[in-house]
Amino acid sequence: MRPFAPSPADRYSRLFPPFEDPLPINVVEEKLQRLADDMKADQSRMPLEILESDPVGAGYTYFGQFIDHDLTEDRTPFRLAGLVDPNDTENRRTPWLDLDSLYGHGPGCPDYKELYEEDAVSFRLGEVRVHGEAFDVPLKDGWPQLADPRNSENIIVRQIHAMFLKLHNLAVAEIKRTTSDLSSHAVFTEARQRLQWQYQWLVRHDFLKQICQPDIYNAVVENGQCTIDWNTDGFSIPVEFSQAAFRFGHSMVRLDYKLNDGIARLRLDKLFAEHKPGAIDPKLAVDWEQFLTRNRKPEFSMRIDTGIATPLFDLPDASIHLFVSTTSPHGPKALPLRTLLRGSRNKLPIAEQVREQLCPASVLLPPRKVIDHPYDPLAIVRELELYERIPLWYYVLLESELNENGLRLGELGSRLVLEVIEGALSNDPGSFLAVHGNGWSPPPWEVPGRDRVPIRTLFDVATLVGLTTTHPHS
Repeated sequence: MRPFAPSPADRYSRLFPPFEDPLPINVVEEKLQRLADDMKADQSRMPLEILESDPVGAGYTYFGQFIDHDLTEDRTPFRLAGLVDPNDTENRRTPWLDLDSLYGHGPGCPDYKELYEEDAVSFRLGEVRVHGEAFDVPLKDGWPQLADPRNSENIIVRQIHAMFLKLHNLAVAEIKRTTSDLSSHAVFTEARQRLQWQYQWLVRHDFLKQICQPDIYNAVVENGQCTIDWNTDGFSIPVEFSQAAFRFGHSMVRLDYKLNDGIARLRLDKLFAEHKPGAIDPKLAVDWEQFLTRNRKPEFSMRIDTGIATPLFDLPDASIHLFVSTTSPHGPKALPLRTLLRGSRNKLPIAEQVREQLCPASVLLPPRKVIDHPYDPLAIVRELELYERIPLWYYVLLESELNENGLRLGELGSRLVLEVIEGALSNDPGSFLAVHGNGWSPPPWEVPGRDRVPIRTLFDVATLVGLTTTHPHS
């Protein structure tokens, strides 16, 4: 299938025709209000008896947010939702996995000069340290400096941002050690490409492999069995991805986090409150072994299901302002309601439209029966008479909950997420996939005094840049 309404790369496209709802808008929005209210849950509502294994590490929730901020930035205020066509809506990020959220327009651009050292090659870093290593972004007049301020929304994604700043600097150091007579511009360009390709590979072979259904992952990534044809019309980010499918991570957010062994659990609203002047307190440094591996006291994400942590129903104004073009008040503050209403006003396709095209054989499995535990996530859908018209974002969560035990995306969610990100990689002429093809792997990284070390997971990045107590290994 070809996109229904393609667009230039700096705008948003539609994969499917708009859903023209026959119901009055007030009736639709009342149903969506009730659906959003029903999503409030600080623990999974799935019975313990059916929880077969643990979900992914909590760090992948925020790696997903970092990836999202690299692919899409729509600053349309909520009050204008549905009034501007996606084809006329600017995407302030490139639709490629090129880390423009990290680099901005580069060290030669005055707007981003503060991000870089005087050599115009390396990134500046914050002065606070953990394990003897800088772990925060730089400050100016006390405020964090990032090419994309959204990555300062919470202290976890901010530390992931700093992690990639450090990996770029490691690439610079390696290039300078092994290559002579390169100009500063050439060193920067080579280091940037090194980091971009490594990051793209991690998105494709670590993140997506962790959160997508294995059969769909193998079909799309390993075997190239894609349904969406981007070749004729060109690639841009579809609204079905940016406003629905890739928002699955909202359900993975925990009520609180144990950032490291040295402090008590930190509530989510405290993470939001840390968006303020000043460096991150070293006591709030993330223990990446706990957040990204199952080795020691792992901190898991919440399951991908129809439950959303209560703090996300009362977003701080400061968090909302990071994502829109004006600082005037923006209701509602409940993130699930904002997502459902925005999708409806923008006429996103209902799940059935998408299922018929992408995975017509897939179905929602019935809830598993547990004695003395009434569990039926479809009950609210039936009560609101939404079963034949389930909102796309809600369906992605529901499919994961019913079909995959909340451990990963289901068939529709996996295919939509995989095909869009695969489209971003295959249509970017500078990506590793376009340049080297499917079988390429990043070369190992050179660590002074050690063997060359491959990066295969996000935890490997944290280890290589010195943000864990684990030693890099070949």
